[in-house]
Amino acid sequence: MKNYYKLKDEITELQLYVRANTSFEMVICTTEYPMTITFREKQIDMFEENESKNAPTLCFVFDHEMRIVASENLKIDETVFNKLKSKSKAINSLYLHAFREEVAKVFEPTWETTFGSQVCLYNKSLFERLMNFNTDE
Repeated sequence: MKNYYKLKDEITELQLYVRANTSFEMVICTTEYPMTITFREKQIDMFEENESKNAPTLCFVFDHEMRIVASENLKIDETVFNKLKSKSKAINSLYLHAFREEVAKVFEPTWETTFGSQVCLYNKSLFERLMNFNTDE
């Protein structure tokens, strides 16, 4: 449980840094594998009300290693890039620890079968909380 709150604090800290130092919006996706943290520059297309699809984007993808995916038109200060990268790594690490910590609460072993395996039930609200860290809170 301790890691869950550390994770929330780290996400909030990164959000505050992004708002203060960049023109990016941040999206963290934990509902699918691999986990991604995406920074997209806020741009409005003159002819559409939606944001431009060609907006500069930076994405950190965390599977067996961290991959960095950036659009060709991305221009970012090295100091800001390093801060986003290090905070994203910290968030991924805390997410993995929180996930492991919370899984024990989510899946409750109920009984063992005659073949030695366990039947488990899971607490749906805890599982949804674990998989959907809302970055807007």
